[in-house]
Amino acid sequence: MQRVRLSLPYLKEFGWQSHVLAIAPDSSVQVFEPRLLETVPTDVNVTRVNALPVGLTSWFGLRNLGWRAWISLFAAGCRLLRAEKYDVVYFSTTQFICLPMGRLWRCLFGVPFVIDLQDPWFNDYYSNNPSAARPGGRKYLLAHVSAWLLERWTLRRCAGIISVSASYPKVLRQRYPWLKEIPMEVIPFGVDERDFQFLSRSPVTQDLFPIGDGCAHVVSIGRGGDDLLKAVGALFTSLARLAERDSSAASRLRIHFAGTNYASEGRAQPMFVELAHKRGVSTSFHERPWRLGYFESLQCQLDADAVLVLGSDDASYSPSKLYSVLLTGRPVVAIVLAGSLLDIRLNMTPAIHKLTYDERGTVITGMSGLLDFWRALVESPRQKRDVRAVLNTLGDTSFHARTLTKSQVIFLETAIAMERPINHA
Repeated sequence: MQRVRLSLPYLKEFGWQSHVLAIAPDSSVQVFEPRLLETVPTDVNVTRVNALPVGLTSWFGLRNLGWRAWISLFAAGCRLLRAEKYDVVYFSTTQFICLPMGRLWRCLFGVPFVIDLQDPWFNDYYSNNPSAARPGGRKYLLAHVSAWLLERWTLRRCAGIISVSASYPKVLRQRYPWLKEIPMEVIPFGVDERDFQFLSRSPVTQDLFPIGDGCAHVVSIGRGGDDLLKAVGALFTSLARLAERDSSAASRLRIHFAGTNYASEGRAQPMFVELAHKRGVSTSFHERPWRLGYFESLQCQLDADAVLVLGSDDASYSPSKLYSVLLTGRPVVAIVLAGSLLDIRLNMTPAIHKLTYDERGTVITGMSGLLDFWRALVESPRQKRDVRAVLNTLGDTSFHARTLTKSQVIFLETAIAMERPINHA
């Protein structure tokens, strides 16, 4: 929903009215943040539906929010499409099981649908990396097979695909040659300074780390996973080398990971603590695995002395939070796969302390510079970067939510105009 939330304030400006169909917050086991609702324009129509209670469905091993709310969402969508004429149904969610509704609604009501593909739906990463632990354990096979079946079936009738990564359309067109007839566009997640302004007016208190305790605090907010092990290994290598060469600096450096596990507090298990112990850097490392709220995450980054961005060993991956991290004004450390999409994007941004690793996890460049940065950060914490310089380098407005909303509107209008007849094979 992050892309939708950032786009809603600007859609009317470009001649579009929107109606949001969403799941009621209390149906989710994830962090609920009422403050986010305050950023949604009051004139936007929102329909919320309830999901089956997780206490009921967990008896059958079913906790996924999309599955639990599928019937409610589909029924509510049918009511909306029956009551009023809509030009397009726009899916912007990682609950992939909801996407087939688009084809069903198109068949029932003749309304085209467009998918915002924020992550790969059918993902062959784990097939290509058999040693990586499958997320979800035994449920992974069910999710993998359903994705394989439903992706093809759904995309066959899709009017257009928006993607955050240029590699996703390439992979899809190789997998399904008939997709060459369907328009696709790469539109990254943007940022909106109003989130920072909202936070300055209504600050939140974070308790991930203390402020003013004489240590330099570096934060990484976001998911963990086996695809990040090489980046985390390179990070721990830098901490171990710093301890060998400057134990005083190492004793005052703290790395904090938060939100590494999708499970809620009480159920989430740390992903990297054991590796930190094995590498001998556990005194410098702290992991809080459960998810934080959006504004709490933003506050952690603003309070930190530096922000850490971890790059996947999947070359097509680029974290959606990249540009909001740049706008915090904090120094940024990025540990990325050489030649990856994230590596290329970071080449265009200023004042990034970047370390690169290869496919085996071996550090290629940046270790010496990162060690120097750790020492400097400990000696002079609370450094700030010139946010205006960041904006100028990025093209000022090229990654602003308003600009990217306009790009979405242009694409939606193109996809609608190119929509194929309902009986197209």
